[in-house]
Amino acid sequence: MARQGPAAWPALAKAITAAARGDASGFVPPRGLRFPDQATGVTECLDWPRPASRAELDAAVKRLNKVAPDTGTAGTMAEGTLACLGWPVGVTNPPEPLPKGLPPMLGAGAWGESDAVTRVLTQVPGSATIRHEGPGHTLYLSNACARAHIDRYLTEARLPEPSETTC
Repeated sequence: MARQGPAAWPALAKAITAAARGDASGFVPPRGLRFPDQATGVTECLDWPRPASRAELDAAVKRLNKVAPDTGTAGTMAEGTLACLGWPVGVTNPPEPLPKGLPPMLGAGAWGESDAVTRVLTQVPGSATIRHEGPGHTLYLSNACARAHIDRYLTEARLPEPSETTC
């Protein structure tokens, strides 16, 4: 719900309040509907090393809670990894340094994603990042500024100036 932006935040607030009182049903999608982040399996489960079992995940969570007692698993892939338990295919695209000699790339990211985009693109000299200081996992359709830069990159191979642009 948080990823759906401000329009969904009142429903999120109600779900949080109800959960604090013991009713977490506001976080469960109605029967017959897919889980909202089902695409996680297609991306995260194939791209990242992950625990093979619930026991391995529990051990990782215990380690995180031990080394970071005030934050534990907050901001980690722990909950996303939970969706990967039992995933039928192994990791096919593990993280590794990018090859040398790639042409400059354009990356884009919203809250919490821009730093990861920048980390990847610093491996490719001359690359540029579009930052969006707001919610949104897919900027192309929802952000005219980002769309203009992306279109220019795809049609003219021109990157935005400066190399880190905020839309």
